[in-house]
Amino acid sequence: MLRNLTHFALGLLVLLPVVASAQEEEPARAFAIKAPRPDSVDRFNNFIRTELSARGVNTLILRVD
Repeated sequence: MLRNLTHFALGLLVLLPVVASAQEEEPARAFAIKAPRPDSVDRFNNFIRTELSARGVNTLILRVD
């Protein structure tokens, strides 16, 4: 699972510049957070959908420590 999260985080790092250039006029509202443990993924997903989207966060940075 940690390996999958690592690949996901690395993929985000590669794709973020592409997405950012496509949204030149859109201000970035970023939030950095440690990746959840496997037993907390559903709760984390709910947090993203309810809390972050309500606050206009359009960039999520997952820390894989």
